Amino acid sequence: MNITYIASSGNVYNLSGRRVLTRDANLFKWGYEPRGNTQMFGERISYFHKDSLNYPFVLIVRGGRTHRKAILTALHDDFERDIRTLTPGTLHFGEWYCECFVTESETNPIEEMEHWTEDKINIYVPSGFWIKNESKEFGKAVDSSTQYPYLDFEYDFMYDYSAASYGTASWITDAPFDSEFRMEIYGQVVNPRVVINGYPYIVYATIGEGETLVIDSKEKMVMCGNRNLFDNRNKVQSVFQKIPSGALSLSWGNFAFKLTLYEERSEPKW
Repeated sequence: MNITYIASSGNVYNLSGRRVLTRDANLFKWGYEPRGNTQMFGERISYFHKDSLNYPFVLIVRGGRTHRKAILTALHDDFERDIRTLTPGTLHFGEWYCECFVTESETNPIEEMEHWTEDKINIYVPSGFWIKNESKEFGKAVDSSTQYPYLDFEYDFMYDYSAASYGTASWITDAPFDSEFRMEIYGQVVNPRVVINGYPYIVYATIGEGETLVIDSKEKMVMCGNRNLFDNRNKVQSVFQKIPSGALSLSWGNFAFKLTLYEERSEPKW
């Protein structure tokens, strides 16, 4: 399985290739810490605290002296840039990734291997979670006046017998737990509303043609281009409510949107 590090600069490093090889790394360790009150017998657990993760890595950089110096210098600059800017890089293992910082590095030559250099690093994952993105796009709703033309009468009635434009869909996700998400709603639309398993996600704003409304539950963000629409969100039902796991039933108005789930687990899947 490939292991890749992508720095906040956008530079990509293959850590399981010919030039840089990961020799020691255990990505399958994690822990929760119980918090509660001591009872006469044992403890009453109030909640579990999620620990951050630390992965000691041993990287082997191979090649000529000049080539090794160039790789190690580039790695150092990107590791330190991430820390100085407080902008994490991402460690990727197959479909899974985690946001992380490299907090330690120790470089030594390997005496018995003339063209190899060893770099011991520590990868720190503040959230303690690995993430896999699962996305699905949903198209514009069907206009019911064309879907059901026999309900569109020649003369106007007090009641509109043809329903408003609508869209419906089902989605069976792979997520075993409720997920953080990113929702991208494409204009033109006024006061867009998406209902998922009966729960409404609503923003009271006009999204113009060619504009995209973004709701990000992790970042607690509601943006349309440079417009901050945080105060335009529905405040009765939070637009940051996590998406349920398993089968989803969705309905929306006459617009298209994309929904990305951030599936989280304590270790990546093979």
